[in-house]
Amino acid sequence: MPPVVFTLALLLVVGGFGRPCRAASDGHAILVIDSDMQFAFAETLLAQKKYDQAAAEYERFIHFFPHDRRVLTARFNQARAQFEGRHWQAAIRSFYRVARTDPAAPLGVRALFMISRCHLQLKNPAAALSVLSRLAAETGDPAVADKARYRMGWIQLEQFDWQPARQSFGRIGPPHRARYRIGDLLAALDESRTIDSRSPRTAGLLAVVPGAGYVYCRRYHDALIALVINGAMILATAEAIDNGNPALGGLLAAVELGFYSGSIYGSVSSAHKYNRRQKHRFVDRLKDRLKINLSALPRQHGGLLTFTYRF
Repeated sequence: MPPVVFTLALLLVVGGFGRPCRAASDGHAILVIDSDMQFAFAETLLAQKKYDQAAAEYERFIHFFPHDRRVLTARFNQARAQFEGRHWQAAIRSFYRVARTDPAAPLGVRALFMISRCHLQLKNPAAALSVLSRLAAETGDPAVADKARYRMGWIQLEQFDWQPARQSFGRIGPPHRARYRIGDLLAALDESRTIDSRSPRTAGLLAVVPGAGYVYCRRYHDALIALVINGAMILATAEAIDNGNPALGGLLAAVELGFYSGSIYGSVSSAHKYNRRQKHRFVDRLKDRLKINLSALPRQHGGLLTFTYRF
């Protein structure tokens, strides 16, 4: 097959559609790509999860067809591709372009929700909360405001900020409280006061007796190791001194002091880890019992409430 014909056929197969060709002055065939073909190609790449390629093709669409009615959708989908491709900062910039165009439009609102998700992926919950708080305050749509507050509440729960979470959930309006199970959530939050915890101070004080601090934090294996090592080092130090070898005794005492201090520090650290683990379990139980999958809710206001949120 001649090279020109082969290239043309390949382009048609990859694009999945054919358009009339025109001849160049040198006799070679030129495939004319219109806006429909370019947009469809970008959509196909996004559906195939070829995110970097899809983002590039959406950018090409925006560049060559800046007056097309789908430019805003292309910009939003480009940002989605960047998000799924884990390019969080680039996605934030693209979503902001959409949001600035028309903040009150469905795509503008969705872009702001997505910006908050990008910040969460970047481990910046404060920025995510700031975006959602501003959206809730400035939107004229009560459904959007309540959705933002609901997401704020869950982010705050993830940070173990019980009272701010309670306030966010509590500001959800009466028309949507039943949908989001706010009564059950607020009642469940009262259980946060009963979460089992360990005092780091107490753990450190108990660790004066090697292993006791670990026992307090229910780390029995570590407690046994601390008891055996510290006990052996103390006995070895005493024996060296009794045998008239103070230099060795001093060296062993210095090493034992390191083990002993490490046991105290480890006990305090174990108390903090125990408390974090218990809080995580509490939040996970709340999710299993009460977290609403927003994608399962009925469509409202252009489908805004059908956007899935992952933690």
